[in-house]
Amino acid sequence: MYNRLYWPEAKFNVFDLRTSTFDGPAGMKQMFDFAHSVFPMDKWFHSMGAFEIAGSGDRAEAHWRWFVWWKADRSGTVSTGTYDDVFERRDGVWKCLERTSRSDPNWPTDLFQPFLDQADTSFKAS
Repeated sequence: MYNRLYWPEAKFNVFDLRTSTFDGPAGMKQMFDFAHSVFPMDKWFHSMGAFEIAGSGDRAEAHWRWFVWWKADRSGTVSTGTYDDVFERRDGVWKCLERTSRSDPNWPTDLFQPFLDQADTSFKAS
């Protein structure tokens, strides 16, 4: 269902401890599977705050702040960052064409390193 939020040729760009671009349905699936099996998403809350939106016609751009907090085992903030999205309307349907996620440069992204170090054993494809 996650893939249905994006156009088939969509891209998801990630800039944190790694720089990656995930293209199309297979790339979106890879990105989603990686995030949800390598990181303890069942122990985190991920939410987006206020956003700015601009555009006209069949194209819109949104800038969001995202936040990740612990919901189990610990308390406090795990990370913060931004999403910059490009949406496109086709035949009356709006979907994301490109999303760029950037970790906050003022936040210690090394908190993710232990999870990335275990990625070879924790990754599970859906």
